[in-house]
Amino acid sequence: MSLSKLLALLVCASFALGAVSRAAEMDVKATKTPEEIAKEKKRRATLAAAGIDPDRKPAAPPAAPAAPAKPGAAPAVASATGLQSYTFNVTGMMCNNCEQSVTTSFKKSEGVSNVAAVTAAGTAVVTYDPAKTSIEKLLEEFKVNKMARFTAMKAGEKPAYVYSGKDETLMGGMSIKGKDAAADVVARINAHREGEPAERYINLLATGELATKIEEIRKSGVRRVKIVGVVSDAGVKVNSIEPQ
Repeated sequence: MSLSKLLALLVCASFALGAVSRAAEMDVKATKTPEEIAKEKKRRATLAAAGIDPDRKPAAPPAAPAAPAKPGAAPAVASATGLQSYTFNVTGMMCNNCEQSVTTSFKKSEGVSNVAAVTAAGTAVVTYDPAKTSIEKLLEEFKVNKMARFTAMKAGEKPAYVYSGKDETLMGGMSIKGKDAAADVVARINAHREGEPAERYINLLATGELATKIEEIRKSGVRRVKIVGVVSDAGVKVNSIEPQ
């Protein structure tokens, strides 16, 4: 290309850039205050001096990462590692030792990396590898691995047995309450309720004179007792107790 043609091209490009710049300035003047116009001119001049097109649109910011799910907030939660967490309902837990038993039972299954059992919530959040196991398989293996008094169910499910709200008679072995038990829990009884699959620990709920009587019986060395009371998720509200 000859020098004259190159100069001609440069002149044309200069006129074109000038026209674009003037058009941009006219657009700015039509919509902005004098202070904003001055600020915009300064911005464009700074960008031009740095070799950056003042009319180039900025790139969109990267999307914010998703907030991590709270343990137990959803039945199944996937993680970046490919593991999943599922919140099972578990009945029969009364203390920290129960939580440890449930944790140990779930961890016997292949693919389970973590278990968080919570007595107060009646749940166990199990983190597992879906390539090695499944929710159904975990439930089946829990029935084999667990201590008999615990029952694990899918989220939303409830045990087959019901609480009638009427007095029931329970007979079993009495023990002291757990350190983390509620104030109205006097002791616990390991008993088999009609309709339930096996024996389990149930809190004895009592206050006043009845609570004192239960404590006296326990301290006397008597362990087998007959309890009459109304059973619920929290335990049995004792109406009467007799040593056996």
